[in-house]
Formats: sequence, C-alpha cells, structure tokens
Amino acid sequence: MMFSRQVERLQVRQTLLYLSPLSGLFLPLQSLYGTLPKPSGADWVWFLMLIPLLEETVFRGLIQQSLTRKLAINQGALVANLSASLLFAWLHGFHQGPVGWLVFFPSLILGQVWQHTRSILICTGLHATMNLCFWLNLALLGNQIH
Repeated sequence: MMFSRQVERLQVRQTLLYLSPLSGLFLPLQSLYGTLPKPSGADWVWFLMLIPLLEETVFRGLIQQSLTRKLAINQGALVANLSASLLFAWLHGFHQGPVGWLVFFPSLILGQVWQHTRSILICTGLHATMNLCFWLNLALLGNQIH
C-alpha cells in the first residue's frame, strides 16, 4: 500500500512536470474562442482530453489530496472536496462568467469519485465525458447558453 502511494505521488509529479507547459496555452486559446470553445477539429483533443487531464491532476491529485491529508479530522475528505470544488468553480466562473460556476456540482461528483478510486484517469475520463455532453448540447443549441 505504501509503495503504491509513493508510485502515485511520483506519477502525479511527473505528469505535472510534462503538462505544465500546456497550461500556458489555455488563455491564448480562450481569447481566440471567447468564453466557451467551439467544438471542432483539434480543439476536441485539447478540450476533451488534455484540459480534463490537467485540471484533474491539479484539483484532485494535488489540491484535494493535499487537503485530505492535512485535515486529519473525520470530515477531512468532505472539506477537501468542497474546497477543491469551490476553487475549481471560482476559476471557471472567473473566466467564463456565471455559467462557469455551474461546474461546482460536477466537480463535487468528480471529487467523490476520486475519493473512492484515487484514480486521476477515471476522473479525467468522466470529466472528458461531461465536457463532451456539454459541448454537444452547446452545438445543438447553437451557442444560446450565454
């Protein structure tokens, strides 16, 4: 058990090291597309796979995991999930306006999944599926969410 935690910690650090340069691409891409990306071509790979992987690594693998460990009280996991989800929603709301705050509830679900599985990949897959459903609805509605 201890060995698997050490391997997981090492994998998270290596993943962050490799993905951190990609995070700098988000703001220029967002300014090109406005507040919500339009799903097309290579954007699908970026917004459906790389961003969820980066966000889940940061918010579940680092923030929620660190808070869970530091809060040694019985409700540590709940407080960690709420804190990570509030930060996640605040950052989305900051860039996307009031619609961005709606990610709070899916973030709570992803936090709960991470708490039970401790798998960044499962959370990333669910996050990507949620993004896919959102952008398919956006495409069908003709960007009428604003």
